[in-house]
Amino acid sequence: MAADKPVRAPTTTVDAATAIGHAVASQHVGPARFDLAARLWAFPLTLVVLAVRQVARVFAWVPGGGLAWHLRIVLGIVALVQGFQRGGDVALGITTASMVAASYIAPAADRARRTVVEREADQTVARRALLNRW
Repeated sequence: MAADKPVRAPTTTVDAATAIGHAVASQHVGPARFDLAARLWAFPLTLVVLAVRQVARVFAWVPGGGLAWHLRIVLGIVALVQGFQRGGDVALGITTASMVAASYIAPAADRARRTVVEREADQTVARRALLNRW
């Protein structure tokens, strides 16, 4: 019974100092993630994302939904091409293709930003000699 539970070493003061130092360094590297101005600017997009996620949750049982999401670039290209065809709406084609492009660019930019913040925080902790197990 007791042998089934993983053994966890107690947290030392050095571990706690390292974790706190890393969190503080992450905040000093760049602007806070939840800055009020950024949140207000992104609020309309946040509402759209929430609505899309709720609809996606309702239709998650549909086979091929994940495949369709991964192939959304095809939709963007088709919309762009059709927008430039005779009788097509150029603005709609460009807008649709831009939204599809943003659905690829935004997550990639967020991952890149988080990687930079993490690396800079690690370097700050290492320079301050707080690095123990990180």
